[in-house]
Amino acid sequence: MQDTSTLTPQQHEEFSALFRLFDSDSNGELRGAEIEDVLSVLEVGLSEADRQRLLAAARATGSVERDAFIDWLRTREDFDLSGEYRAVFDLADSNGDGTLSSEEMLQLARCLDPACNEIALEVLIFQHDTDGDGEIGFEEFMAMQQANTSLQLTIAGIRRFKKMISRYRLAARNSRIALVEVDSDLGAGKAGANGGVEMLRQSAARRQIASRGLDTLGRQHGRDSPTPHARNIESIRRLLEESCALVSDTLKEGAFPVVLGGDHSTAAGTIAGICDAYPDKRLGVVWIDAHADVHSPYTTPSGNMHGMPLALASHHDNHANAINTLDEISFGHWEACKALGRPGSANIDLRDVVYVSVRDTEPAEDATIAHFGIPVFSTEDVRSMGPEAVAQACLDHLADVDMLYISFDVDSMDAAICMGTGTPVPGGITADEASRLNRRLVADPRVVCWEICEINPELDLRNSTGQVSMMVYEETLDALQSRLSTAVTVQQHRE
Repeated sequence: MQDTSTLTPQQHEEFSALFRLFDSDSNGELRGAEIEDVLSVLEVGLSEADRQRLLAAARATGSVERDAFIDWLRTREDFDLSGEYRAVFDLADSNGDGTLSSEEMLQLARCLDPACNEIALEVLIFQHDTDGDGEIGFEEFMAMQQANTSLQLTIAGIRRFKKMISRYRLAARNSRIALVEVDSDLGAGKAGANGGVEMLRQSAARRQIASRGLDTLGRQHGRDSPTPHARNIESIRRLLEESCALVSDTLKEGAFPVVLGGDHSTAAGTIAGICDAYPDKRLGVVWIDAHADVHSPYTTPSGNMHGMPLALASHHDNHANAINTLDEISFGHWEACKALGRPGSANIDLRDVVYVSVRDTEPAEDATIAHFGIPVFSTEDVRSMGPEAVAQACLDHLADVDMLYISFDVDSMDAAICMGTGTPVPGGITADEASRLNRRLVADPRVVCWEICEINPELDLRNSTGQVSMMVYEETLDALQSRLSTAVTVQQHRE
């Protein structure tokens, strides 16, 4: 059995919140379908022994109450709390001497609590430095976690920290890959898609995990906006301008940008950056998403710009299906955003777009899909044909384009495994299908950029989205690494 140390109050509340999510009828116990939901959502890493232990507890009393559920969670075979803490401690221990110096503690503190200052940290170290050596050993670090301090980690926070560090280690294997953080929830209806990246940026920079410079943009904004049909468009415009330049510069330097996006509005900046770097090449797009994201400010019912990137990139205002009259401010910013990439012409033609798993559309979008004949490979197609065959069909449809951009929104996966997004939709693909699809696509030498977006840590209390999206990310990067390494080997052989 794994370590069953007492959970901190913060961690106990985190598990309690998870229980409340599964307790759909709010009766204080889990039964039947609720137990099945637990096993389905938490299946990643779940052993058969732990599965049977939960089922046995349910059979014994007919239900599982909150305290029993929390006890089951913390004693799962794949959940070693002490081991999780040790992993974070070792990441912070940059010189590997087994202790955390004041400087190492300061770097960790800034990742976990940006408001932490050096004086407060020195006091904290003094309070927990029981052997008086001026440094913090692992046992002293664990004591900090049991106390109510600013360095207290939540369980989801521990795993998110480790996953994000892994992203940079994976990317660092190949100097031709550059991670580009475009971290914003400005275009979304729910805040939170930009959570956690500052911690990742600081940690990666500190340990020099990325072999290239780490490029990060970030914007966060309130939900109120004076431009209701294009919410936060002024701030989004600035973000798109910066992300366009960042992606363009990355490509011009000969690197492959892997874009980690917040909400999907930022994809318009990615597309513009590709077209700025390659102004004379025709770009095709494979859009893996639950949503078509081809609204404009004239057609949108919500005003959220994460539903508009493809309309922006293609200059498709769709006046024929307009329901809104645009104010002067929105109009000016919208036109300026459309001018990014290739001034005077659209960055993409919607005939060069292919949808995969799109299943939640509205009439204006349906009209656009029909007008341009955009192929839509449904979840059923992925299941019946197989992910690799669907990927090949996408590539075949785009046989005439010069280069490809793959945009993967995590809400393309089914809502049952993808709660950590602002717009979960039933009927999506599985994590395995998503991984196989993306791996096959990025293996095509025409692919110049891959993007993953819409992971919202604040909504991911079950941590399911973080787990499955990380798997898709890792396996896609492995396929990309293989392709780029092979290309280098072939080039060296020719020389």
